[in-house]
Formats: sequence, C-alpha cells, structure tokens
Amino acid sequence: MTMFSQAGDAFIPTQGRGSYLDELPTGNYIVVSPMMGPMYFQRVDDFPESPRLYGNVMQRAERIMRTFIDRENRSTGVLLEGEKGSGKSQLARVISRLGYDAGMPTILINAPFTGDAFNNLLASIEQPAIVLMDEFEKVYREQEAQEAILTLLDGVMTTQKLFIFTVNNKFKVNDNMKNRPGRLYYSIEFGGLEQEFIREYCEENLKIQENLGSVLTVSAMFYRFNFDMLKAMVEEMNRYEETAFEVLELLNAKPISVSSGTKYEVVVTTANGHKSVPQDVKEIPIQGGVARGNGDAVALYVQFEGGPDLSKFKTEDEEDKAITDWEQQLLGTSSSGVSVYSNGQMHLLVEPKHLTGIDPDAGVYQFVVSNSVTVEYTRKQAEGRSYYPGMY
Repeated sequence: MTMFSQAGDAFIPTQGRGSYLDELPTGNYIVVSPMMGPMYFQRVDDFPESPRLYGNVMQRAERIMRTFIDRENRSTGVLLEGEKGSGKSQLARVISRLGYDAGMPTILINAPFTGDAFNNLLASIEQPAIVLMDEFEKVYREQEAQEAILTLLDGVMTTQKLFIFTVNNKFKVNDNMKNRPGRLYYSIEFGGLEQEFIREYCEENLKIQENLGSVLTVSAMFYRFNFDMLKAMVEEMNRYEETAFEVLELLNAKPISVSSGTKYEVVVTTANGHKSVPQDVKEIPIQGGVARGNGDAVALYVQFEGGPDLSKFKTEDEEDKAITDWEQQLLGTSSSGVSVYSNGQMHLLVEPKHLTGIDPDAGVYQFVVSNSVTVEYTRKQAEGRSYYPGMY
C-alpha cells in the first residue's frame, strides 16, 4: 500500500511504515520533478467556491461526477473543447469542487510529463482522484507526448481517476483520443453560450431589462459568443444605458464580417404564402453585426410568377384594377415600404430594424417588412470558406 510522507507542502509517495498519511489529503496539487530524487506532489491553492452559475454548468458537472463514481475501479476521461471564455475551464473547476466535497484530490498538470515515473506517481494515488490537464494541446504540443498520455487512458491503472482535458483547438488533439469512449468517455464542445445562460445572466446583471432582447439577438450573430463578450457587453450597456447593438459600435467584439465578395440568396415570402424567385444579392442591411445607420435601407427588386398580362386590357382603369388585384393576391393587405408592379416584380426597402431572427450556423438572416412580407437572406458559401460568421 502506498502512503505519503509530508514535508511542508510536498507529499512524497513512500512504501515505508510509521507516521505517514494513508491518503493524499483533499486539495489541489501540482507535480514536481526535481533534478535529483523522485517526483512528488506539491500542495497549491484550492479553487475558490464557484460564483453564481448560469445555464447547465452544475447539471453537467454533477452528471460527470456521478458517472465517474459509478464506474468503480475504472478511469474516466472527459474532453472539454472551446475557445477561451467559452466556459470549459469553469466546468472543470466546478467538477474539481465537487470532487473536493467528496474527499478527492485534484492533480493539476502544467508540464508535459510522460513516462513510467509520471505514470507510477499518479498510480500511487489509490483513492479516487481528479487529474486536470488544462489547455492540453498547448502543454503537450508534440504528438509523441500526446500519444504517451494514451497509456493513462487505456485502463492500465487499477486506481480510479477522472481525467479532464480542456483544449482550445480540437484539431491539435491526437486523433486516437477522439471517438473513443473507452479512453475519453465524454466529449463536450462549447460552441458559445446557450440562450438560457445569457438570459439568466442578463436577468440578474442587466439594469434595463427591456434591452435583454437585444443581447439575445446580437449573441446569435456570433459563431461563438463567449462569457468574456457577454460580461463586457452588459457592463457597457449598464454604464451608458445603451442597447447591445449600440455598444457593439466600439466594443472589441465584431460578430459578422460582411465583405464585398459575400453573396446571399434572397427569397421573399408574402403573408399569403407566395414566394419570389430566388436571386443573388450582395447587400444586407447589417454590417459587422451592427445596424448600418438610421434609415440605411437596402432596396430589393424581386420577381414573382403570375403577374397580370396588361395587354388584355383596353383602359387604364382596367389595368389599375388588375394591378390592385395582383397586389391583393400577393400581400392580402397594403404594406408600407412595399410596391408591386404589373410585370410581377416587387420593390421593397429592408432596414436593420426589420431584423427578427438569425441562424448563424446556416448563415440565415430573417427580416419582416411591415406585417405581410418576410425577407430571408441565406449566405452562400464561397469557395474555400465557411458559413460561420467570423470564420472569413
């Protein structure tokens, strides 16, 4: 049975007998590899109590911890992927705190340790423990070093460990760690804050609650809207009593890059269900995720099938009535900012204020002009580019 001798903050595995510790005390540790002598654990500060948690952070943490405890005498791996500020490190800290409450130590790996000495050091912890490798792909830059870690995940240890890997760039993680639940049981991708998280945070921290809707709309414009962005946005909105759209003009957070080469397919749908012939355009009434200016509208001319044949009519009154009937057939009612012509064309002005919905993954932007006309812009994928805003 491995025991631990303590010298200050250092805890050294030993097979000796006497006044030694049966287990590694609960807390956070780093691994120390001295020039002379064996590796050992050094106690460091514990993670602070988690502040107010939003969204499903605690739900996920409790599920991971329950799974780990249920899988007795087996190690469990968790991969948390997302850019800085996305919430992956917060989830890792919450899991560590749950482990602390259950009497488990957390080992923080801050150097690319590999090999038998390192593996034996971790194996010396015979109680359930957490091993946290934060920013794994940066610490273990070399693929050879990452492959060496696979031995820890392949069940060679008889002791129960919860391995947590956080990564900013999953494409730099060894392929042998992906789609292998036997090695990494869970893989969670943080694609940006969820709407539930954003709403809860704003309900508690945003002074002018009427502006909450603008935060939800703006957040959907980002490929990955992270907590750093949300926190700064709410802080600025509270300071100047502005909407999310207004603070983005100066804030270092720009969701959509609309270049001159970007094209969109536009389809106009009327209240009566008539759809225009799809056509490509280059202009959309948002720029950098921010309204382009007061009254800065984009003019659209779209074509509908089935317009009246005016050659059949002999008088202007008959023509006017045919056009009015055609407009009534399309719209069902008159609509400000919308004009219908006899050749089946519709002219309308689309303004930033008409924006009602965004699907950033599909690159779709929906505007409602008056109450009768919906305009849907779909970003067309250029060669070698992605639909995702911010990836251009």
